[in-house]
Amino acid sequence: MKSRYALVFAAVCAAALPLFAFLPPVAERDGVTLKIAWFDEEKTEDKSLKLREVDAGETLEISVAVSNMSEHRVKGTLSVWLNDDWIVEGESEEEVSIESGEQRIFRRKAVPTQSLLDAIYPVHAELRTKSFSLHPVAMFHTKPPAARLAGSHAKMILGEDPPVAGEEAFIADVEFGTNGLLDATITLGDGIRRLAFSGFNCEVDGQPVVKADSFTVAEEDGKVTVDHVCGFGRKLRAELWSEGGSLRVAWSMPEAVRSSLGTPRYTKLAIGNCSHPAMRAYAGLGNVVEDPVKFRLAADGFQLSTRHVGADYANGMSLVQAVDVFPEALECDSEKRRYSLVS
Repeated sequence: MKSRYALVFAAVCAAALPLFAFLPPVAERDGVTLKIAWFDEEKTEDKSLKLREVDAGETLEISVAVSNMSEHRVKGTLSVWLNDDWIVEGESEEEVSIESGEQRIFRRKAVPTQSLLDAIYPVHAELRTKSFSLHPVAMFHTKPPAARLAGSHAKMILGEDPPVAGEEAFIADVEFGTNGLLDATITLGDGIRRLAFSGFNCEVDGQPVVKADSFTVAEEDGKVTVDHVCGFGRKLRAELWSEGGSLRVAWSMPEAVRSSLGTPRYTKLAIGNCSHPAMRAYAGLGNVVEDPVKFRLAADGFQLSTRHVGADYANGMSLVQAVDVFPEALECDSEKRRYSLVS
């Protein structure tokens, strides 16, 4: 059996970025030094620093050093932050007191969100005292993990190609993870706004499938085929293509030999968590939920009686999901930014 997900909207693709060199992330005034020292300081011939490469999905271990070589104690507020694609764990600000001649190290962890791009990111550190402020910036570049396949990236234009004059092209941009489409980042957008989804939730015969031993990606006639080889020796195939202004995803088991009970078979398929929460949910004729929090509508003909659902998202985008078989349920969890048909 194949289950198809039609996600009607689009995506944005981040271009590969060249590597640059930057000045060291150090600021000093009146004998007080603030330094971001969380990366290897590999210097170029002109003594500037090379841009650090960071695997997408890697948690950043950030160390900030404060040295006080002045004759007086220094008190102030220390802040460490990145942009909205990262979450810095712990307190965003901390009151600090550094004695004369003392050096202290402050550590933070930054966790990437699903919105992470192949891009250059800054790390900011700031020490604010009554008399001055220090604000060094460290730069780094995210990149796909080394375990990913070369060329494991798919981009499809949804709708007319080229787009109608005066309109932005809607794009689906799929960046495969270390487990293929299972942990891929699926981005839909128009070059201005975007929604990013974290792969697929998948079960076979009631067992969650979260890891692929290996996967291959092939493209032919506009269709991308991803074959996953999993620990139970089966091949799980996902096919992606653009049709009718939507991204289509079809799952199958091309080599499966089924028992009289119909096993092996998919017992769950659902798109993963989103980068933005759903602000309005459309779950069938007349069923509109404003500011949904958490619910599960079983597809029993009473709670849910449709194969097509929609949502308006916080960034102004709207999206429709559909399956070609009758679903099991519609699940919503705004805290996890999940709004998905479950098939």
